[in-house]
Amino acid sequence: IPSAKLIILSVPILAIKPVLNQISPYLLDGGAAQKVVTDAGSSKKALLDAALETFGEIPAWLVPGHPIAGSEKSGVGAAKVTLFQAHDVILTPLENTDDLALEKVKMLWEACGAVVTSMDPYHHDEVLAKTSHLPHFLA
Repeated sequence: IPSAKLIILSVPILAIKPVLNQISPYLLDGGAAQKVVTDAGSSKKALLDAALETFGEIPAWLVPGHPIAGSEKSGVGAAKVTLFQAHDVILTPLENTDDLALEKVKMLWEACGAVVTSMDPYHHDEVLAKTSHLPHFLA
């Protein structure tokens, strides 16, 4: 973490806050301006709430994101090199999100072959609840 320039949080929603707490010393040491943090979680509210509790604000270097890819399979055995190719990734920047941080995360996902779009984080949660989470719940 100390030498990382870009950190992707890819953990279950309930682990976001503990992970942010654990890595916060590396983000608050004065070098955070050089780091970018993004996530791969399905709930932006959970990430933003955790960031607010951990840092007292939503840091400009935090770029919330949500890759819409995967399958019912999990673990290393389910890994595919083409997982993100031609799949959507929704970035949900806030008004204070650093433009360079946003561009770095966008370039990362595009390098994986993803189609990157942007959306308000609260609208994201509302849309995903209706189109993705509800059908899973009902099934």
